[in-house]
Amino acid sequence: MASPPEDLMDLDDPMELHDPMNLDDITDLGDPMDLDPPFYPLSTLPLDCWILILKNLSRADLASVCRTSRALFASSTPTLYRHVKINWTYPSLRAILSLLTVIRERPYLAVCVRDFEALPSRSHPPSRYGPFIHPTVRHRGSLCEFPETVAFAKDIISTAQFPSPEDWTNALEAGDPHAFVTILITQLRNIRSLCLDYTFVCTDGWPGRMIKHALFSTDKLPRFPRLTYVEYGFNAPRPFAGVHSDNVAAMYPSGNQEQFSGWFYLSSLQSLNIWLQSTDGILPETEGFSTNPAVNTPRLKSLLLVHVPMNQAKVGQLLSFAKSVDEIHLGLILNVRDDSPNASLDPFDQSRDLLQGLVSLRNTLRHLSIELAISTYPGGPPLADAWQADLLGHFEGSLKQFDHLRSAEVPMVFLLGLDKGDAEMKAANLARLLPRNLRQLCLRDNSVTTKCHWSIPRMISAVQHMVPYVPHATPWLEQISLRSFCGLGGRFSRLHAYLATESCMSVNRGIKFEVRNDAWSPGLWTDFRSLIRWL
Repeated sequence: MASPPEDLMDLDDPMELHDPMNLDDITDLGDPMDLDPPFYPLSTLPLDCWILILKNLSRADLASVCRTSRALFASSTPTLYRHVKINWTYPSLRAILSLLTVIRERPYLAVCVRDFEALPSRSHPPSRYGPFIHPTVRHRGSLCEFPETVAFAKDIISTAQFPSPEDWTNALEAGDPHAFVTILITQLRNIRSLCLDYTFVCTDGWPGRMIKHALFSTDKLPRFPRLTYVEYGFNAPRPFAGVHSDNVAAMYPSGNQEQFSGWFYLSSLQSLNIWLQSTDGILPETEGFSTNPAVNTPRLKSLLLVHVPMNQAKVGQLLSFAKSVDEIHLGLILNVRDDSPNASLDPFDQSRDLLQGLVSLRNTLRHLSIELAISTYPGGPPLADAWQADLLGHFEGSLKQFDHLRSAEVPMVFLLGLDKGDAEMKAANLARLLPRNLRQLCLRDNSVTTKCHWSIPRMISAVQHMVPYVPHATPWLEQISLRSFCGLGGRFSRLHAYLATESCMSVNRGIKFEVRNDAWSPGLWTDFRSLIRWL
């Protein structure tokens, strides 16, 4: 079949708002030779007009257009493949192999794919808590129905000289949908956005390993020069199953440590939302690449790290290379188990290095979100006040250093410290606590794993003391939100939320107040696209 016109393949319109194509719709189009003869009067329509019409159709209507005639099939199918979505709630191996078969037989369609997504459906939002659960794969037995496509996938591994090829081959022969989706991605050289479920990180990290290999070890794979938006494991559930959590590693399978570095070297990347578990190959002291670890940061604007079980000092060092980032979310897990690698490290030094990394971005940072969770040994007592003070206390008043900050979501200790009894006095000196240009402020109680956490009533009391000083200290402040983690058994009373809001409104100075109680990671609220998916 002839390739579509060049301008159809390369059309790039950021205002594409129609629904992404579901994989089931794509694989049911049938054979174009069975369709009716072309509708010749339509051929007089200018190509650019026809493209604009197609882009405003729903996916169901677009699929119907493709089935109408051979001419419409040829001109409409590339638009149908512009947005590809795989429902990862129950991934269908047959559907994945069908799509890979289409790409193998008509490679020009791979060039048309702009957005690729393998995430659970909206009706099945991610679990709020661990542990990791392997997805239920449908039609795994259909592997024998696509022998040529399986051979095609194996040939890609051989031609591109993937490291540990036997691991890849074994995964394909076992019908691993994560491996087949990764092979499919290798054909999407024109892709703009890529969103992958957190199970890709847990199950051998095939996409991340492929990206690293494509960028540094072979010229047989695309370098994805137009990939600007990446979600890699960003929907990972919260790692804590109770007040005193077991080790994070016991709740989630340890992912391949080589799968993370490649994402930071994509030449056009602007937004990276990632479940980062290792900095191997990224930071200078790690073995890996001899190239500059900050090679792509001039384009990177948004960096969201969710549930990062790493040394804070390494996170701070990573931030120091991201000089152009203006939006950051840090979901940090501080593992202080007796047998953990970080237990012997000075918590104050770790937190200090993290803060130094953040402060290095004070001239560019506009939006900041931080979640600090502390993982103690199973069944152990809460951390002593001295440890909490070392881990969290010196962050008090740190927001003031970010002169250009417009929105911030931080634990209450970042603003008023651990000593709740001193809140009124500190609130009176609000000018030294908040950036003057701040527009939106969201305050959270501490993690449920800490002993001294701010309750909603105490947070309300502190805010009531703050508000009278807001017009002088932060004249542009428009909204204050209070968010409390509800925990496993917690349910936040709607009446409590209403009374809390009314209490805040009683000292209103033209500021909108909001009280929420939920179990979502702050990152899901920081990143609008991730939030809107579950509303």
